Amino acid sequence: MKLEEIKKPNKEDWYSTVEVATFMGCSYELVAKLIKSGKIKAVNISRGAKKKIYRVKAEDVQTYYNQIFNAPHRPQGVDE
Repeated sequence: MKLEEIKKPNKEDWYSTVEVATFMGCSYELVAKLIKSGKIKAVNISRGAKKKIYRVKAEDVQTYYNQIFNAPHRPQGVDE
C-alpha cells in the first residue's frame, strides 16, 4: 500500500518502514537504520520472528521529517 492510497491518515495512523520510506523518498533500509538508531520512534510487532517488523506512528514520522528537513510537510490528508 502506498501513502497516496491511504484516504485520511491522522496522527494515530501507523505505517510500515516501506510506507515511511515512500513518504520520505528514501529506502526502507535507511528507515530501518533510523529506527534502530532511535532517530525515528517505532514499535516492533514481529513477536520473536527472525526478521523484525516495525510500525511507525504518522506523528513520529512528521516529527523526524520536520527536524531533519525543517519543512512543514505532512502526509496527504493529515490535519492538525
